[in-house]
Amino acid sequence: MAEESLLFSDSWHLVAHQRVKLRTNLFLRRQNFRGEPWFVVGDPYRNQYYRLRPAAYYFLARLDGKRTVEEVWKEMLDRDPEATPGQQEIIQALSQLYQANLLASEHPSDSAQLFARMRKRQFRKIGMQIMHFLFIRIPMWDPDPFLNRLRPLAKLLVRPSVGILWLAVVMLGIKVVIDHFDDLWAQGQGLLAPGNLIPLYLCWAIVKFLHECGHGLVCKRYGGEVHTMGIMLLVFMPIPYVDASSAWAFRERKRRVLVGSAGMLVELFCAAIAAFIWTSTGSGTVNQLAYNVMFLASVSTLLFNGNPLLRFDGYYILSDLVDVPNLHQKSFQQQKHLLERRVFGLKESTPPARTNGEAVGLSTFNIASTIYRLFVLTVIILFIAGQFFGIGLLLAVFAIVVWGIVPVGKFFKYLVSEPRLERVRPRALTAALLPLTVVLIVLAVVPFPQRFRAPGVVSANQTAEVIAGTDGTIAEIVTPPGEWVAAGQPLALVRNAELDLELARLRAEESEIDARLLWVRDASPAYIEPVRMRLKAVRDRIDLLERTRELTTVTAAMDGVWSAPGLDGLPGMWVSRGTALGEVVDTRSHYFSAIVSQSEAAELFGADLRRADIRLRGRAAVALSSERWHVVPVERERLPTASLGWMSGGEIEVAHDDEAGTQTVEPFFEVRLEIAPDDRVALRHLRSGVVRFTLDPQPLLAQWWRKLRQLLQDRYQI
Repeated sequence: MAEESLLFSDSWHLVAHQRVKLRTNLFLRRQNFRGEPWFVVGDPYRNQYYRLRPAAYYFLARLDGKRTVEEVWKEMLDRDPEATPGQQEIIQALSQLYQANLLASEHPSDSAQLFARMRKRQFRKIGMQIMHFLFIRIPMWDPDPFLNRLRPLAKLLVRPSVGILWLAVVMLGIKVVIDHFDDLWAQGQGLLAPGNLIPLYLCWAIVKFLHECGHGLVCKRYGGEVHTMGIMLLVFMPIPYVDASSAWAFRERKRRVLVGSAGMLVELFCAAIAAFIWTSTGSGTVNQLAYNVMFLASVSTLLFNGNPLLRFDGYYILSDLVDVPNLHQKSFQQQKHLLERRVFGLKESTPPARTNGEAVGLSTFNIASTIYRLFVLTVIILFIAGQFFGIGLLLAVFAIVVWGIVPVGKFFKYLVSEPRLERVRPRALTAALLPLTVVLIVLAVVPFPQRFRAPGVVSANQTAEVIAGTDGTIAEIVTPPGEWVAAGQPLALVRNAELDLELARLRAEESEIDARLLWVRDASPAYIEPVRMRLKAVRDRIDLLERTRELTTVTAAMDGVWSAPGLDGLPGMWVSRGTALGEVVDTRSHYFSAIVSQSEAAELFGADLRRADIRLRGRAAVALSSERWHVVPVERERLPTASLGWMSGGEIEVAHDDEAGTQTVEPFFEVRLEIAPDDRVALRHLRSGVVRFTLDPQPLLAQWWRKLRQLLQDRYQI
């Protein structure tokens, strides 16, 4: 016999004197889960099914509407105490069946109660739709007659030979994708382009229609009923759906699994066929449509339909594979049991798990699924808000109410009014409210360290850019890059053949004018002055070209290390005047140039920076502390080096049309931090790294509120 604390319930008086029985139009079917028999109670007219443990079923089968619930329970207790279910289990089973209108009573008012319960159940369904407002289902028509006509096709498709063919096609499709992965990735960059959105949605709707037909056909193949097909507003995008829940009543687990996975199998087959079409067609409409189908029917279906943490196909498949019916409900009941038993001290709480391993699995599933669903909900709302801010804001408020305020309200109502907690209510209220109060106090009052990070680069305090002083070709690298040079030291030679030819021509012209000047003195003194002026102009031009030729020797403007990445490939190459050939860097002193975004700029001007720790790429284990820093109080839009931008693998978004990769999308502020030489790290000019600023401690609620305001300002400009 079960322990006394699990056998009796304080709420037993609510059902003990009821005279009820199962409705006569229901069907019963036995299933096996982990070697234990379960019984499915089904209503074929409303396509509703409920699973019961053997003890609960044997009890319900004895109810005849004439004897009271307590009389039947005492009779079972006298005959077989070990197999008799506890009072709480009976209350839960009767409550579920009562709310589902699966119980009948000979009481004259039962018909009125039947309709009242039906209306209540309809309101409950509406409430569930509100809870899942991003996945609203609208039933539209009964596809059963249509699927009955396709039953021969279903029998043809559900065969081992067809399974082998499916596997071969899908494997070949995977090989095609792997062979053309680079092209696949490149074309994926334009998947959400405005011109592809309508074709993408049409492909999605067609693929999902085939997906749902796969569920319906396999369900009909094994004798199930499919009476509901309609439209699901998946994040406000209408796609088809069918209700194949009659498969829950199948005895064989493999049939239930096959019905659950039929939609994904159809989609993967479509993806493989689309891959063949995509690789065999050139750029155009057919190629793009095939790519859309290939992506939607593979990546999309595996991430959503195949994910067991969402209540789609993967969830039901997992439930059957691990032999845990009603997995979501049981995982919630397991968490509730742990709360009641371990925290509230309610000894009468009955665990849904039979073993410790099952208890751990149910608890893990409940926590993981809850976190993942909240994550998906948050991502969807942020995405919608980025496109349509007003709608996203309304959804956010609605989500806070539905997923935050309402559950909290239900929890407190449960604490103050649940009959089973009558004996332990003071402890339950204390255990629930005291930690919550402590957490709120800690979050709102206790200061916590606050930090933020910013990317940046090491910069030398003194640098001088080396540029070509004139047009020409690089003739010689006089000083190899990487060496220490002195101011005025030659670094490279630029040769300009046109300049040399022009100088030679001007000198010849100068000699000619000199000779003419001697002749004019004797023959025509009146022309002396014009010839002298012409001679002066030629000599001025020669002086200018001589000075220009001096610039063909590129020299260092200061002492430092001559740095010229890629200069080895420049000899013989034509360069224009002003072309940067490299720079001379004074490696004796450096500072770190940190790039701080606008969202973090308030911390620079509105709070005290306590310290700054710098970690450079390649030596992240070594933290370089900076005691002095300076905020440049001017917004900038050009990065000191392209390595900090997206185009070079950095963290900062840059303009796509900027070939240099240094034009930022948003202005930023620069913080210059002094760095002392350290033997553990080589301070090289333009070596990238990250600085972490430590500010005055603040309570976490204040920090989170600031982050939220920054997010709203950054993404939505409010």
